[in-house]
Amino acid sequence: MKFVALNVWSGFNYRGKIRLGTFETKEERRAREEKLIAGLKKEDADVMFLNEVNPVPRQLNRLRRELQADAYARIGVSGVKIGRIGFPVNLREADVILARPELKMKAAGRVHLAGKGFVSDYASFHFGNLTQAIAAVLEIGDGRRLTAVAVHWLACPEWKGGAKDATALAAVASRRGFGLEQIKAAREKMEEDVRLKRQEASRLLKFIEKIVPADGPVVIGGDFNAGPDWESVRMMEAAGFTDAFAAAGAGSGFTWDPFRNANISRYYSEEAELKKQRLYDTYHDIDELIPRRIDYLWARGFKKIESCRLCFDEEEGFPASDHFGVAAEIEF
Repeated sequence: MKFVALNVWSGFNYRGKIRLGTFETKEERRAREEKLIAGLKKEDADVMFLNEVNPVPRQLNRLRRELQADAYARIGVSGVKIGRIGFPVNLREADVILARPELKMKAAGRVHLAGKGFVSDYASFHFGNLTQAIAAVLEIGDGRRLTAVAVHWLACPEWKGGAKDATALAAVASRRGFGLEQIKAAREKMEEDVRLKRQEASRLLKFIEKIVPADGPVVIGGDFNAGPDWESVRMMEAAGFTDAFAAAGAGSGFTWDPFRNANISRYYSEEAELKKQRLYDTYHDIDELIPRRIDYLWARGFKKIESCRLCFDEEEGFPASDHFGVAAEIEF
């Protein structure tokens, strides 16, 4: 079976209360969506894990129709809304699992991973980011069932708390004119991020343990916003999941790559030059200019991971997303 994981990119800069600001013009976004649809058709995967599908239902319905796939989607972030009425008016963003109709996909649930507030498909109340995992069960032949889980974790700067990180933070503070109070606040916020990443991994693993039989095959895909050496990612490995790219990929596998992805170099480089009110936000913007492998396909209960590679990374002009995707062939 072939799997693809891709954060399709909402295009938001996530600034604004009534309406979120966007990096692109409407024409640029439409062109990018066409490129996204064409790329997903070319990949022709059995199962696709997509993050930041927005707006729902418009973009979701188009993906389902164009790819002739069944879809399980849950709203991940929406702001303050009842139904589609509320603010920001242009935010209704979902995590999505798409699957071939013959796999007879059935929803298996959702779990909140991190963030304050609540969100559902009918109402939401939150002012910051929320993260989640959604799961579906697929019939893969001979009475066997596979659980597919789409995940989106919190985006935050890398922070291990050692002398190297402390020196880097102090250097940014000095260059941008932030004082000791801001340094202290930024450290505390990043230490809280580390705790939340640990919480996301723990809640995800408990959710899977609850809904999947002990010997049941599982594939997890999505934007984990964490490098392979981060504690939260190591928790996935300790739980018995295999990183498909580490097992069968070649090269760096950077899915977030400011040097190769023109969307990042164009838009995020400009963001990093802005001085924000908080040192934490400025440091985060600068940290986002570091290439990393942050999107994953994880598998358990498989026979063989036959191949794994990047996808959406060899496009001319501006790519379909600010992320590159991951594609893997897995035998069960």
